[in-house]
Amino acid sequence: MKKGICMILVLILLVLTVSCSNVSLETDSYDDIISPENKGETSELTIVMRKDEYTRLQQEGFLKMYINRFEENFGVKVNFKIIGQESQEYGTLIDYQDINDYTEKILAILNSKDGFELIYSETFTLDTLAQDTVVNLRGKIPNVEKIYDSLLADEVYYAPVAIAYPSKGLNKGILENLQIEAPGLNWTSEDYYLIRDKWLSQNSIYFNSSEYLRITDRYLKADDIIDLHKNTSLINTTNIKDKIMSIIDEIFSGKYKLFSEYTYKNYHNMLYDEYSDENKKSFELFEKSYTEHLEYSGGFVNLLRAKDTDKLISKNSGIILPQFSDRSSYLYSYGFFVNKNGKNLELAYEFINGLLSDDMQMQMYTDWGKYYPFYYPISKDIENQIMSLDENAGLDPKAIELKKFAIEDIKAGNRNLSTEMSEKVMILYYMFKKDILEIIFADNKYTDAQLEAELQKLQNKYDAWLRE
Repeated sequence: MKKGICMILVLILLVLTVSCSNVSLETDSYDDIISPENKGETSELTIVMRKDEYTRLQQEGFLKMYINRFEENFGVKVNFKIIGQESQEYGTLIDYQDINDYTEKILAILNSKDGFELIYSETFTLDTLAQDTVVNLRGKIPNVEKIYDSLLADEVYYAPVAIAYPSKGLNKGILENLQIEAPGLNWTSEDYYLIRDKWLSQNSIYFNSSEYLRITDRYLKADDIIDLHKNTSLINTTNIKDKIMSIIDEIFSGKYKLFSEYTYKNYHNMLYDEYSDENKKSFELFEKSYTEHLEYSGGFVNLLRAKDTDKLISKNSGIILPQFSDRSSYLYSYGFFVNKNGKNLELAYEFINGLLSDDMQMQMYTDWGKYYPFYYPISKDIENQIMSLDENAGLDPKAIELKKFAIEDIKAGNRNLSTEMSEKVMILYYMFKKDILEIIFADNKYTDAQLEAELQKLQNKYDAWLRE
């Protein structure tokens, strides 16, 4: 469960302060040459990344190894400009104000003339990284053409080097008790909520941040609340009023254990204040009962990594499934943007090109996957080679079936990279989810007139923010 929450929060992880740091990574010995030739030059390459990303880099054998080898092979010193603080605790929803603050800091870096070449990314969007500040990598990095075609636009500003197709998991025992057959691989969100409704008709669970996300995501879609073409919010509408009422009806349906003494402030603390007593209590209650939940807590895995899926299947306690076929979902990735103001752009291109080479992509899967197994090579050129390894490894046929399904789903263009999410949509969606808490948990139910007035106030606020 923690991994699941963590990966959800990664899409909106935020930072507040900026510091600069030159870091030497510890060196190991590796034999493979990752780039065509030693340039015989002494130079520097600087990577900008968040502190939480840098912390993960220290644990990630593959990328850490590559940086060491790149330094040796090119006579280059790789420096890091670190932005921000460590990631927050799990189980807390992030405040959108931090996203704005983070955006400002990134844009300040990109618009400066300091010459930082590479921006490491797990979450950036093109809204944040305006196209006039980063390089179109088409024609500059040959191995970009190895990336799955469905993940490349005509102009390539972000070069992903690894991807993950996140799974969903259901508790096998619960489905057996409910006498429900496991869904097929093309299951939909409607299939899920039918199962969930039947389960909740026989069980009551504590309300927490995960349940709030599931409920709001059931009734709301990010596109419901914004018209990107007109750059305006769509809040004070009949559609949104109906969706809010559906959310309220669901929360107070009796399916969820609520605290009678809690006010709006208490629920706000539970969901958004990681240091509050309410949040800590909520997490403790969840930990005591997580094995009894419909969502299989151990079922979060990258379906492209069949060996990891096989391990989960062998536990025989969860049903591992792909994402909903009727809902937009995103592939996780990590990769790089190249700053137009970078001092050593050719080195930056070499750095990314090496990461996308067949040898390094295979090493990501074979030699280094055991150290940081979540991500998977993004190169289509080695797909058959890897599939052959998996098919001859004695894995559960279901793991292979899930992997093949995920690959075909990607090739069909059904899944986009998380970096393609519109930042405006993402921020507004989370702003709205936070702001409607006051409506949901009001001491006295809003009248129609009060609801309309509150929604108009929110719409005015969002429209002003969109115009900034």
